[in-house]
Amino acid sequence: MKERREERRERHYGCGWPANYSKMKNLTLASNCHTSEVSAVATRLVALYKGMEFAEDSYLTNAMTGFISLSERITAAVDRSVRAAYDTEDRNRSQCLRQFHHLLVGSQSSQDAVVRDSANAISAVFKPCGLAVLHKGLDEKTGHINALLADLDEAAMQQHVANISGMPGCIAQLREAQAAFEAKRADYQSRRGAMRSSASATELKGLIREQLNTVLIPYFQVMDSVKGGSYAEFNTTLREVIASANATANQHRGRRQAPAPDETQAEPRQTVEEGGLSA
Repeated sequence: MKERREERRERHYGCGWPANYSKMKNLTLASNCHTSEVSAVATRLVALYKGMEFAEDSYLTNAMTGFISLSERITAAVDRSVRAAYDTEDRNRSQCLRQFHHLLVGSQSSQDAVVRDSANAISAVFKPCGLAVLHKGLDEKTGHINALLADLDEAAMQQHVANISGMPGCIAQLREAQAAFEAKRADYQSRRGAMRSSASATELKGLIREQLNTVLIPYFQVMDSVKGGSYAEFNTTLREVIASANATANQHRGRRQAPAPDETQAEPRQTVEEGGLSA
């Protein structure tokens, strides 16, 4: 029986299974993660996968094609549910990013060579983000803006920022707007009862957890031991992402044990057909 199981695994995954597989497979994404958090996990892993190169691996390609589809669908479901809750903060950070863009473009046309050169240097940092990010999902948009702010914080960029009149203040406004958005989102997600069930989002959450826990996590753990390289790099980040999400889920459990005040009047407006998100 044992040999038959190993043979089936070999045919299914296309690689040898190490003897300590039963120990490695214990890592799973917790069931009490919020839907939006599962969406964020999926978004990050998809972005990581797309930025890496793997040798020809038909099993991984097929598995990730399905996972990417689930990620895109849950992102759309989450965005429909939460955009109304964060609408003001999201609009504010979008406006700040537009102002940053306009100041940068104007500075690139400056007659002052120092200003022009600094604007071009900042533009090279801004290019991977760009205004196109305004049309992305909330998680991807947040990630891009945070990456941009981190890049602008680098010591090598500080003088370029200082060389452009109004740029330090413009970046400060973007940073403040981004922080306000993330604070509002964290507060909304933490309040008991604020994220109610949405059939489509809840179903997608379950499908993503199943794909992660029964397919991707075991596969990358095995391939990490068998082949290393990109598989090992992906597996390391995968484990970090799952561990972080599970730690947040444990905090949810602790909050549920304490009596929650009546927050009915404080909950953000939601449309009937969109509903909220499952805890």
